[in-house]
Amino acid sequence: MPLSPSDRALGDLLVGRQVITLPQLDEALFALEAVSDFAAVVEVGAPATLRLSIAAPAPLRVAATLEAVRARLVEDPVVGAALRVGALRVEAAFADALAFSLRAKRQLAIREAAPCAQRC
Repeated sequence: MPLSPSDRALGDLLVGRQVITLPQLDEALFALEAVSDFAAVVEVGAPATLRLSIAAPAPLRVAATLEAVRARLVEDPVVGAALRVGALRVEAAFADALAFSLRAKRQLAIREAAPCAQRC
């Protein structure tokens, strides 16, 4: 089911009739020892894209950590359901922890997909 701007609330993303929230992502991702912080941006589109920037200690910045992040999200009832029906996709990459320390309070940012991403 495609998501539209009318499907969103501040800090939450509605997928179908269920909401993905920052506390939900906190619970899933901070359960992983390798994740020290993260930033999340959702691009609304068909499908929506959850882009995660993950901070992890240098020795744990390996592909297995990103795979563990994806696996935790698949286990989440809302995120996993959205992934299975094709309403959401997840992209995860490592980011410098310094970038996180310079930000204010974490939030789930929701933005429109770039026009090319919607057409291409």
